[in-house]
Amino acid sequence: MHDVSPLSVRTLKSLADVMISDQHFTARDFIEA
Repeated sequence: MHDVSPLSVRTLKSLADVMISDQHFTARDFIEA
């Protein structure tokens, strides 16, 4: 589990950030609609 390369961890974090921001934008658009 702990032998994951930092690059993979960074990629997963950036992917998670993109997904989270997408959800925030979608929720905001839905509320404002």
